[in-house]
Amino acid sequence: MSFHSIYKIGEAQSKNNLTDLLEIHLIEFPKFEEVMYDLNNPLHCWLLFLKDDVPDYILREVLSMDVISKAEKKLTMLSADPETRKEYERRAKALSDERSRLEDSRKSGIELGMEKGMEKGILSVIKGLLSKGMPLHEAAKLTPYTTEELNRMLVEMEE
Repeated sequence: MSFHSIYKIGEAQSKNNLTDLLEIHLIEFPKFEEVMYDLNNPLHCWLLFLKDDVPDYILREVLSMDVISKAEKKLTMLSADPETRKEYERRAKALSDERSRLEDSRKSGIELGMEKGMEKGILSVIKGLLSKGMPLHEAAKLTPYTTEELNRMLVEMEE
């Protein structure tokens, strides 16, 4: 199970690579988390640097690499710039708002579907009671609806 895949662009029939100057690297973090990492492997160090739940003692070791240390300093500098930080915060808020809006719409859709389903079930029972001769005002006492609401709902159901 490899967490790192490398793709090259090539000609389909001859299988010749178009160029050695272009590769596409795909990293699958969930698969990387299952691998025993090696601090001597630069790719492993970069991925550990990017993870957010790395123990401090491992992070200190990773930051001892010169190139990663320089990247960390650059990120710190960028986050210290007020305008860059504001832009980051606006972007994070926008993403959070979008997630919330999607979650709310999903919940409201589920709740609306459940409400419609319960309403349909109640109406089905009411129709059965009415067919057995129970008056609507008596059947309404068995539901959370008034006689008028049930009458309107039954009429709408018939349309």
